[in-house]
Amino acid sequence: MMNIALPVNGLQHNSKKIDHLIGDNSYVRLNLERYKSLTQREKQIIILIAQGKGSNQISDELFISIHTVNNHRKSIVHKVGDRSLLKLVKFAEAFGLI
Repeated sequence: MMNIALPVNGLQHNSKKIDHLIGDNSYVRLNLERYKSLTQREKQIIILIAQGKGSNQISDELFISIHTVNNHRKSIVHKVGDRSLLKLVKFAEAFGLI
């Protein structure tokens, strides 16, 4: 159960915020199992991808081989179900990774 108190003078703006929160909640519910299937390392790599880092940079930062990074990226795409960077960032944001 969620209670929200809003000032009346900003009702239209607050209505948009509520719609956004409800949309985010629906997105999270639809994708929760995908999120739960990710390993800690995959979540870590999603964060770095969302920061705009490439495989070489991720490899250097995490002290793992480029091949390992690319394997994690493939696994992430498979689990999340999309190759789009924008959708991956949305996914990371919805689950509080970024």
